[in-house]
Amino acid sequence: MSTQLLLTIPDDLYDQANSVAQAHQLELNDWFITLAKQAISPENARRANAFAFTPDPAVQREKTAYLAMHTTLKESYLGQYVAIHKGQLVDWDEDYMALFQRIDEQYPDQFVWLTQVNDEPTRTITVRSPGFLREV
Repeated sequence: MSTQLLLTIPDDLYDQANSVAQAHQLELNDWFITLAKQAISPENARRANAFAFTPDPAVQREKTAYLAMHTTLKESYLGQYVAIHKGQLVDWDEDYMALFQRIDEQYPDQFVWLTQVNDEPTRTITVRSPGFLREV
């Protein structure tokens, strides 16, 4: 069983892919299928997992502390920027750059959570991404 896929790619990429497919004496469609199979092979999946993102414990600690303190911070620092280090509020300012410069001097080479205190502890960001259309 096969599913037909409509894929839009830039003309220059199409030309390059077509040239490579012809050099391998393959139809472009077959060449793309070969590439897809190679990309999702078990060996490549293991290699990709070897480079998987591992969260930094310091980042996780400061994020967790900020989320726990958010309600209290909102009461006193709404709209201001705060700095969280080792789970504690260490500084704040209305001016992000002023706060950043102080923190950079006081805590060189250490992670400090800098964020603006808003009504909600985190912002939701919607990212639009291309999808595949499946013809039935």
